[in-house]
Amino acid sequence: MKTPNVAALANAFSAALLAEIGAEQLAAVVAANATEENPAVCHSHDFIDANVVMADAWLALCGVEFNPTDEQASEVFDAAWARAKASNFSPSV
Repeated sequence: MKTPNVAALANAFSAALLAEIGAEQLAAVVAANATEENPAVCHSHDFIDANVVMADAWLALCGVEFNPTDEQASEVFDAAWARAKASNFSPSV
C-alpha cells in the first residue's frame, strides 16, 4: 500500500481543515488545544469529524483510501496529525 510522506499529509490535512472550518474556528481549535491537558485530545473534533478530513487528505495524496487496520498507515496518520497539531494546523508544515 502506498503511504504518504508525514509532512505532506500534515500539510494537506491542515489546509483541508482550514478550508472546512474556516480561520475563526481553526483559531478556536488552536486556543482550546493550547489549554488542553490531555495530549490525545484535539479540539478540531468540536467542529467537524476531523478523522474524515484526514482520511480525505490521505486519499487525495495516495489515490487509495486510508485503511485503519494497516499498522504502518496508522502510524503515518497519527504522526501527521501530531505534526499538524504541533504546528497549530499551519498549512505550511
